Amino acid sequence: AILSGYHISLQWKESNSGNKTWRQYQADTREDWSRHVRETEGWLYAIQTLRNAITAQTFLASTVLSLLTLITGRIWDILRNETDVWQARLLT
Repeated sequence: AILSGYHISLQWKESNSGNKTWRQYQADTREDWSRHVRETEGWLYAIQTLRNAITAQTFLASTVLSLLTLITGRIWDILRNETDVWQARLLT
């Protein structure tokens, strides 16, 4: 719900405001880049750029998942230990 509200407000801001948002700047930059690739012999650079972007996104995603796994495991251990402490207190 929060994400939907954010995108709705961003769309409203883009359509009603004369100012450019970061999404419009990115879209303009992608359009300029693709036009340059089509008009020149820059197809090799385009392939390398796309490969680098995919590699960076894959690395970022795997890093986030690794950190999430570590954090979740640590929280699980803390909760399990706290449960054992409370059960021991209740039994005594």
